[in-house]
Amino acid sequence: MIRWTQEELASMREWDRQVERDAAPKRSPEGKARAKAQKAARYRAHRAKKEEASAVRKEEPSIHIIYKAPGLPPEPREIPNTLEELQALVGGCIETVTLASDAVIICNEEGRLRHLPFNCRFLGVGFVGPLVIAGVRDDSFADLPECCTELLLDALRSVM
Repeated sequence: MIRWTQEELASMREWDRQVERDAAPKRSPEGKARAKAQKAARYRAHRAKKEEASAVRKEEPSIHIIYKAPGLPPEPREIPNTLEELQALVGGCIETVTLASDAVIICNEEGRLRHLPFNCRFLGVGFVGPLVIAGVRDDSFADLPECCTELLLDALRSVM
């Protein structure tokens, strides 16, 4: 099932109005049938282009993160940038702790309530359960800056 955004629906309505205006002068039955067939063909092409564009948008880019499980050393990983993937990594609902304007720690929101094992104390905060360190760009998770990745890996190795 295709779900159209309001902008796409408005674009299609405007496109329909334009096609009707172009087809209006053709009054003969053959002209009307030809205009209708042309309109249908253009609409199918327009819809196919929109479906292709939405399929491209649905592909989730991957991001480079640092993952640290309790008792194990931190490791860099590349993961799909989806909420489901982050929830799977931390074992439940996510909570973020801001490190800097371009980096956050993502952990399990209910880690203490679920009595998850202690992971580490990092920057004065004790974390339980697995944690992920990701970059932030425009209020979305993104790649960690390369300069920060090695620095954070070294810092996490030292608190094991």
